[in-house]
Amino acid sequence: MATRFKQESTSRHQHKTATNLDNDRHSIDDISNRVQPQSGLDVNQSSVQPLRKLGLPFWQRLSLKTKATTLAIALSTLPIVIIGATAYYITNKGITNNVTQQQQARAIALAGQFDNFIAQRYLDIQNLAQSSMLSDPAVRAIVPTQAKQFNLEQYIKNNPGYDNIVVIDPAGQVILQTAGEGIANYSNVDYFQQSIRTKRPVVTPPRKSLLTGEYSIYAAAPVIDTTTGEVFAVVRSRTPVQYFNEILHAEAKTLARTGNSFGVEEYFAINDLGKIVVAPTEHLDYIGEDAQAVFPRVAPRLANNTSVGSIIDRDRVERQQYLVSYTPIRQIESQTDLNWSAMVALPTAQVFAAHQGLFLPFFLGTSAIALLIGAITAYLVNRALRPVVNASLAVQKLGNGHLNTRLSVHGKDELAMLGANINNMADQLQGLLQQQEEVTEQAQLFADVTFRIRRSLNIDDILKTAVKEVRKVLRCDRVVIYRFNPDYSGTVVAESVAPGWTQALAESINDPCFKDRHIQQYKNGRVRAIDNIHQAGLTDCHIKTLERFDVKANLVAPILKDNQLLGLLIAHHCATTRAWQQAEIDLFTQLATQIGFALDQAYLLEQVEKARAVAEEISQEQRQQKEALQQQLLGLLSDVEEATKGNLTVRAEVTAGEIGTVADFFNSIIESLCQLATDVKTAATQVNVAVAENQGAMHQLADQALQQAEAIRHSLGSLAQMTDSIQDVAASAHQAAEITRTASLTAQVGGVAMNHTVDSILNLSQTVAETAGKVRQLSESSQQISKVVSLINQIALQTNVLAINASIEANRAGEEGRGFALVAEEIGELASQSSAATKEIEQIVENIQRETVEVAHAMELGTNQVVEGTNLVEDTKKNLKKIFDVSRQIDQLVQSISHATIAQAQTSQQVTQLMKEIATVSEQTANSAQQVSGSLQQTTTIAQQLQASVGAFKVDNES
Repeated sequence: MATRFKQESTSRHQHKTATNLDNDRHSIDDISNRVQPQSGLDVNQSSVQPLRKLGLPFWQRLSLKTKATTLAIALSTLPIVIIGATAYYITNKGITNNVTQQQQARAIALAGQFDNFIAQRYLDIQNLAQSSMLSDPAVRAIVPTQAKQFNLEQYIKNNPGYDNIVVIDPAGQVILQTAGEGIANYSNVDYFQQSIRTKRPVVTPPRKSLLTGEYSIYAAAPVIDTTTGEVFAVVRSRTPVQYFNEILHAEAKTLARTGNSFGVEEYFAINDLGKIVVAPTEHLDYIGEDAQAVFPRVAPRLANNTSVGSIIDRDRVERQQYLVSYTPIRQIESQTDLNWSAMVALPTAQVFAAHQGLFLPFFLGTSAIALLIGAITAYLVNRALRPVVNASLAVQKLGNGHLNTRLSVHGKDELAMLGANINNMADQLQGLLQQQEEVTEQAQLFADVTFRIRRSLNIDDILKTAVKEVRKVLRCDRVVIYRFNPDYSGTVVAESVAPGWTQALAESINDPCFKDRHIQQYKNGRVRAIDNIHQAGLTDCHIKTLERFDVKANLVAPILKDNQLLGLLIAHHCATTRAWQQAEIDLFTQLATQIGFALDQAYLLEQVEKARAVAEEISQEQRQQKEALQQQLLGLLSDVEEATKGNLTVRAEVTAGEIGTVADFFNSIIESLCQLATDVKTAATQVNVAVAENQGAMHQLADQALQQAEAIRHSLGSLAQMTDSIQDVAASAHQAAEITRTASLTAQVGGVAMNHTVDSILNLSQTVAETAGKVRQLSESSQQISKVVSLINQIALQTNVLAINASIEANRAGEEGRGFALVAEEIGELASQSSAATKEIEQIVENIQRETVEVAHAMELGTNQVVEGTNLVEDTKKNLKKIFDVSRQIDQLVQSISHATIAQAQTSQQVTQLMKEIATVSEQTANSAQQVSGSLQQTTTIAQQLQASVGAFKVDNES
């Protein structure tokens, strides 16, 4: 549906362009006159100034040679100047028309984009309102609010341009709302009211949001309940105009880069209030301004604008002159008139830059030709007879524009030749002007048709435009383009036919005679004009084919592309026979050629696009290969740099190609260096370690020998002290034996006390158990009392009921039952008292039961504590037994220590003698170790230097 809207929009605006082009001719002429330089008028005026001075006395005093030369130069240069000025005017006007038409076409395209944009908003809001989650009551009840909210958020995410969607109930209250600012109640909003009133979608012109401060387009649609047919809610979307503005700005830049415009055009949109709502990035400050304040001449035309137009206006803000094309944006179906317009503006300095560059070549060319012809004329006059009075008068008349003036020529002398030459010149000038007019008119028609044909690069558009414009130029009844198949049968692929005549579009025609007799001629560029088909010697099958379409006369020209016959351009005259003029045939031939060029250009553009895509793909592949090669080279350089720093563990990645070969060679070198460094480092390390170990051992040996001698001396003193200590230990051991025996006796007494404690605890545990049993019996008795109380309560209740019944019966008996009634009342009171007493008893029983439970719980805790105490006493008893056993063992050990102490005193005396001998040997060993240590010092220094040299290299076995 969106595509259909777009096609309808494009066709309508193209129709507007065609129908309103003639109405805007006055605006285009006005633009052309504004940019027309004044030099052309000055040239014409200056050229006739000498002729106006012919009657002055000064002119009479001049020589005939001067007069003749002056007149000849004037006559020879005047047509050149006129032709140059005329050509410049025609070219200038054509360029102006071309520029204006292109800009109007872009204005129409801009309006079409607005149409599509608004139509898309219309369709989107309509589809959203018809979604089942809103319009179907069953689905609406099933889908939770969170899911609906999520669907609306996803809709905004999947459809760029929207910044807020709201679902509103008929009272104006918000039901659902996506992220973005919104108001609380919509009951007074115009599009909400209109949507409910009309039950149709509504799209507003751009308006300024009071919340965001930005111009936005609002679309609202009623949600019709599918069951009741009533409006259930209104769904509203908001689209910031800035979103569309960014799209237009990007398109303008793209158009400028492709060279399809004279500069970066500025796109504007004016809403129904006359406010600018879309503006280019350079003029965002224009948004919200009155169009009248920026473009004063354009704004009044937009008020009642119904067609496309162009005008030159001055921007009041920048003080810059613009060429502005404007067009209304059409009304959306089933909508109120939006009444807003689209504008395309481009500074005149950019638009008419080509005019300024065109004037100088025209002026210089015309001047050069005029000077050349003037020089030739002066040369010829100098060689001619000078006293030519009659010729002078004739030349004067010719100079004044009387081109019908002729001289009477008699004889063959120089004067006769001069007269003949003047007559020939007059004839040539007159013919030249007439020919120039015809050429100019034909060139204008040819340029217009060519422009329209080549305005599009789409083949179908080219063909349709070609037949339409050719029929308009030739004023014939039908123009078709006949495309050949490979077997030279063909089909009519494009047609423009006047109303009332048979249509030939899509007709397939196969004439066997045509292939044999005419194909080669058309390949050679033959153009055939037939004034009467019955007198042209055509075959019968050919005549029947033409009669089927009511053809009386036709004009056929080949459409060639690279010397290949693509088809034929055919003009039919159906009303009567027609004598085709040579100018028509020539123009028709040129148009057929231009159609071929246009098709060639379209095909070429298609091939260029394909070639560009292939080139981009190849370029991408080459860039990727180059990047991969650079990465490999950088990696190799990084590995080389690491190797120069001494890191021999690095290895370059070996890949296919030259870099991989270099990397492999580099790895081989590094491996060789690594092996060499490893061998040297290992040898140096072994030497260094061995020397270090020997040196350390010798130092250690010397130190230990000295320490040993010193230790022995200390040991001798210690042995004396140890002997004294051994004697002290013997005395202490005897005392410890006495203390241990005392502790053993104490442990035996504690064991007896513990046995008595255990017996007492067991008796207490038995007493607590008996008490707990009695408490349980008390609880059971209280429960029985509670049952009895409940029974008494029931009896009291029944008694009370019987008393009430007796009272009722006594009242029925009257006076006789009064005594019985008193007894019944007393029984009732007794029953009430019994009930109250039972309640008190019941309360007391409950208290007894509760306290009984607490006592039982306390007894249970006491029982547990008794059990724990019993366990603790048993443990203590066991520990006392262990203490008794340990004390006995300690007593035995102390006795052993006493005996061992005596033996140690004897041994210490022997050790003292041996230690003295060892001290002497240790002093000798220390002296020898110091001498060996000095010898190994030099070996250690050399080994360390070798190790430092190879330590700069990092090999695989290092971290």
